[in-house]
Amino acid sequence: MKIVKLVSIALMLFSLVSCSSNNPSQIRIVIWHQKPPGEREILEQAVKKYMEIHPNIKIIVLYKETEELRSAYIISAIAGKGPDIVYGPSDQVGPFELLEIIKPLEQIFDTSFLNQFDPRGLLWYKGHLYQIGDQIGNHLFLLYNKDLVKKTTSDNE
Repeated sequence: MKIVKLVSIALMLFSLVSCSSNNPSQIRIVIWHQKPPGEREILEQAVKKYMEIHPNIKIIVLYKETEELRSAYIISAIAGKGPDIVYGPSDQVGPFELLEIIKPLEQIFDTSFLNQFDPRGLLWYKGHLYQIGDQIGNHLFLLYNKDLVKKTTSDNE
């Protein structure tokens, strides 16, 4: 499972650079996400497995709808609070970068770590890396049954 490996790597490295806990023996990481139910289960399994391996790390995973995630993160980040990780789509990067409430990943992770990822999964914006994708997609398409839909022709075809 690639997502399990990506989540494990990201959490491991993130735990080395940041934590929400005042207790140095217990690291607390808060993740907000908007994963649909099937993907949510995979994320929760990966986090559970990671915490079993790293008992000094407590990870809190909270689901938020798209607009709730965006607005709550903006308000929280401006106040100096909020989650440690936002696990969501790339369309959030623009507003977050404009408000200066996210940090480019190349300022956190070294080049050798970032070079492990397929470049197609790296989201660069204004010359900085802001997101490492675990999946490429969110495509919309039209599907129909040709036996049930009549074909029409027009003079313009």
